[in-house]
Amino acid sequence: PDAVILVEDHIEPIQQAFLCSVAKQGVIVEIGPQPQSVLRHDVMESMHEMTTHILDFVHLFNIDQVPELPEKITGFRYTETLHLPQDASGERIGMVHQHVQDKDFAPVNPGDPLFILFDGSEQTWQGDYVAYPHFINEAAYYDNNIAMSMAERIEIITK
Repeated sequence: PDAVILVEDHIEPIQQAFLCSVAKQGVIVEIGPQPQSVLRHDVMESMHEMTTHILDFVHLFNIDQVPELPEKITGFRYTETLHLPQDASGERIGMVHQHVQDKDFAPVNPGDPLFILFDGSEQTWQGDYVAYPHFINEAAYYDNNIAMSMAERIEIITK
């Protein structure tokens, strides 16, 4: 399946609230996006396929038959979390821009629109780097006004 490697090393593993924190090189597999309280057949098939690949790799590792890996692979490193636009009283005044919605890990350049405000104006990406948004406009984060996470593209050396 298509896979994206996201490195989240901005905090120590022991501070993570995920199962991956119990191993030296933990892995989280997240398949989606999938709305809350919804079962999707395609997502379940992707999860099954990815889990099978992981178990196959672990087996090959255990019998010392891991195939040759490329010297480097592309990945992404978490950089920050962006919140939905709010006014001074904490009320939402906008939403994720249509050019960003449903485009996880597509590049956003400084000055590109990120949000469309209810008055029709746009808020743009003010970062000083090309960012790769992910977990965009997910319902699970809405209570905290989280719009998306940002990442930078990196090369991961495998050897």
